[in-house]
Amino acid sequence: MTKKYFFFDIDGTLTDLRDGSVPGSAGKALDLLRSAGHFVCAATGRQNYKAHGIMDRLDMDYGVVSGGGGLVIKGELGDYMPLDPERVRLILEKCDEFGIGYLLARDDSEKVYMKDCRFIEQAGERQETTTYVYDPEMGYEPGPVFKIYLPLDERTMPLMSPYFGELGCLLMAGGYYVLEIDRKKDGILRMLEKVGGTPEDTVVFGDGKNDLDMFTGPWMSIAMGNAPEELKERADYITDESYNDGIWNACVHFGWIADEQ
Repeated sequence: MTKKYFFFDIDGTLTDLRDGSVPGSAGKALDLLRSAGHFVCAATGRQNYKAHGIMDRLDMDYGVVSGGGGLVIKGELGDYMPLDPERVRLILEKCDEFGIGYLLARDDSEKVYMKDCRFIEQAGERQETTTYVYDPEMGYEPGPVFKIYLPLDERTMPLMSPYFGELGCLLMAGGYYVLEIDRKKDGILRMLEKVGGTPEDTVVFGDGKNDLDMFTGPWMSIAMGNAPEELKERADYITDESYNDGIWNACVHFGWIADEQ
């Protein structure tokens, strides 16, 4: 069998969004794919520090992380691209102009940097483990920035969205937004180059709007049953929901693994 290169989104694809669990059939499918000699890789908007827990649990040593901004190869993060500094400067200037708070992710950790407490006052504290670093002297050029967190609402979103450029804007569970690199396709292409893979032998699995970019690639795209219609319309194949053995069923359907259940 020709070696395939599989890329899996995490949230809602490898996991059940309802409780964050990984269906047993998904883990088993990944094990069988690797045993058959295929390449298995994550492709997620999560930063590496947030992705490696699930990746470690599933024995995934390779990952396209931060929406294509970083590559994990043999467990090590590298090729980690920050946001465009001029874009960051423009967004932060506009935040101050409109009185909007912000948090900055400046490295691969749970730390976020803020120059005042406006974000917390406007959106509350983040619903995930966070270390807040208060720096009242922080200017518009604080060094590399990998994500920007904004407490936007119906009034402020129209004010800010014209300045986002090509950055992805994702609504988080806490009701705030994150601006991040949204180029999974580019990340996958960079990973294929590093591991000697080819687009024609590549398969991507996704379930969300932040997967739209990688569903434009020169490869097979498989949408989960729980994906929005916008993603399903771009898919070459639609499988079952993540929690209904979607990954397993697709891999069996195409003969990449044998149905042992």
